[in-house]
Amino acid sequence: MESLSVETVLGLIGIVILVGLAGEVGFKRTGIPSVLFLMGLGLLLGPVLGYADAAQVSTLAPYLGTLALIIILFDGGLNLQFVKVLQETPLALLYSVIVFAGSVAGVAAVYVWGLHGQWLQGLLLGAILGGTAAAIIPPVVS
Repeated sequence: MESLSVETVLGLIGIVILVGLAGEVGFKRTGIPSVLFLMGLGLLLGPVLGYADAAQVSTLAPYLGTLALIIILFDGGLNLQFVKVLQETPLALLYSVIVFAGSVAGVAAVYVWGLHGQWLQGLLLGAILGGTAAAIIPPVVS
């Protein structure tokens, strides 16, 4: 397996940043989440064009995932107004619970009816994956 060159990695990072920025602009205009654009880019660069091998990228995934979460939460903290947070906490809590429950139910339903799994395993998988939806809530609410 051939390793990626420094130029290729930096170029891919630059492309991801540009697509993310364009996705944010598109999100503000159309309401389509920028995550969809980034997932499409990942699909294009990985399996379709073959620029990035899944095995190579998976070694960086824990670091990039942690970095992305840090940036998302830091950005959310910078734009936080404490009094407004206290006022909107009940509604935000309700919204978060509804989104989490919907994510769990959706993943469980796909697992049970689409992959013919068991409900308990589907609910467990939904609970694991449902927590990632919380990172999407601050950009959508703002």
